[in-house]
Amino acid sequence: MERGRSARGHAVSRCDSVSDSRSGRDGDWESACEQLRGKERAPVCDDLWVTDAPPGERAWRHILGFLTSQAVCLAAELALADHLAGSPLGLSDLAAVSGADAAALGRVLRHLESVGFFEQRADGRYANTPMSDSLRKDAPGSQRDFAVFVRRLMYPASVDLLGSVRSGGPAFDRVFGQPLFGYLSEQPDAGEVFSRGMASAAALRSQAALSYPWPPGATVVDVGGSDGAILTALLLSRPDLTGIVFDLPHVASRAHTRIEQAGLSGRCQFAGGDFFGQRWPAGDVYLLSGVIHDWDDESALRILENARRAVPADGRLVLLEVVLPATSGFHPGKVLDLVMLTMTTGYERADRQWRDLLGAARFEIAHLTPSARVSLIEARPA
Repeated sequence: MERGRSARGHAVSRCDSVSDSRSGRDGDWESACEQLRGKERAPVCDDLWVTDAPPGERAWRHILGFLTSQAVCLAAELALADHLAGSPLGLSDLAAVSGADAAALGRVLRHLESVGFFEQRADGRYANTPMSDSLRKDAPGSQRDFAVFVRRLMYPASVDLLGSVRSGGPAFDRVFGQPLFGYLSEQPDAGEVFSRGMASAAALRSQAALSYPWPPGATVVDVGGSDGAILTALLLSRPDLTGIVFDLPHVASRAHTRIEQAGLSGRCQFAGGDFFGQRWPAGDVYLLSGVIHDWDDESALRILENARRAVPADGRLVLLEVVLPATSGFHPGKVLDLVMLTMTTGYERADRQWRDLLGAARFEIAHLTPSARVSLIEARPA
């Protein structure tokens, strides 16, 4: 399996780490590293693999890229970063506390180290890096729960991406036997994984919410807000605001827990309900974060029409969503759109599509703040 040994070589992070045993591809890797040593722009072989290597080499990396993702999600599932939070550990100790085979875990860590997760110190012990720190459960903006969600629910569906492309429908329905949200409501454990994963992902949206000029003294209704991760962060930063988390009753306990732990019981409450129903809690500003992209146009319009009935004449609707660019280059939203293709009936929308959809619900966009990760759309009653 010479190819397999070469693959491990291509995962190293610096040119100086490449050994003679990895020159099995006509010297391409060694010669490229030699060229890079003289370039100021990037001593990292991983950059070369993306930009300067022959097309076939770059394609090979993408073909096997899913294994890097799997390894990161595995690290989250085994809580490796949490085990290393106190102090570095040797491989045998880390394997013991995480319930893993030491030799197999070492092979995974060798690859993860090469892409920035974890580091093996001179004494052989493993320690966290800034990237692996983001997988700690208690880390600010932790991505651990999102990675667990990806491994348990997203990966099984994404394996059948081909089925989604052929049928036009979400692979999740075929793999799990029913649509995503029906499955989550009937499977409490999966629902918990999903809720925690969405709260973890919400950490990346919170900054957009915090930067928005919320009206002084307003009541903010977080529609589909799950456990209230974004709303509680907002209320902690703005003592003049009050808030309501509006979501299905089965997430109430987690929302109440987060609200109480944040010390916000006096300014924040949970209201159980369905955003497809017409009875929404009264408020001044309605926040929908990553809600509309889950739904096809017909369903999304129903939600927005309900929002239009709820938003007062001088009120606002704030959406935290992806706005796809018109350019052909890489954008995180294009990856998320494939997630939507396999998991739901929804999709990520471009600027014109957002304007048309909101216009059909009798809203007009007052402001749109684009961002590579998440955009903020402020809409007002038309």
